[in-house]
Amino acid sequence: MRKLFLLILLTACLQSQHISAQNPEFPNAIHAKLNFFDYGLLNDDDFRLSQGFEVGIFRNLAPFLNVGVPLKLGLAKLPGISENTVTTSLDILFHIGNMRNDAKLSPYAFGGAGYYLEDFKNGHLQIPFGAGVNVRISKFAFINVQGEYRKATQDMRDNLQLGVGFVYLLHKGEPKPLTVTD
Repeated sequence: MRKLFLLILLTACLQSQHISAQNPEFPNAIHAKLNFFDYGLLNDDDFRLSQGFEVGIFRNLAPFLNVGVPLKLGLAKLPGISENTVTTSLDILFHIGNMRNDAKLSPYAFGGAGYYLEDFKNGHLQIPFGAGVNVRISKFAFINVQGEYRKATQDMRDNLQLGVGFVYLLHKGEPKPLTVTD
């Protein structure tokens, strides 16, 4: 049943008109985000808010598909550890979006895989997935809000993340108009 649903969803995306946050004219984007995350609630512990930041680059592959590589760095309150822990991860994400090029709001769903480290050691695989929205503020810039669940391959490391940030479409500068002087 899940495979049928995913097949229908993929077919609907393929049938859509040209829609994505990035587009063939401006296929590359960079982003920076402030992330808030919690390792407690999903691991039978109290809510333990932590924060970090993220920078990344995304590239448009198809009218509905973007691929990105975000790097995250944070200071986390992990279950079973009383002190804060430096956390890092490097992910590969696939965004499936559905928007017109001139839309003010650009919702998307995403999934991927990432390698996660605690104090720059003790690494393991995490599977992030979630949804977000880009809100256009100019021709090349968006405010981004994203919710994410990360399933960890190590016990007590599943977590929830909420990110707020800025996305910028990379582009060449517009040529200055020629001025004629006599």
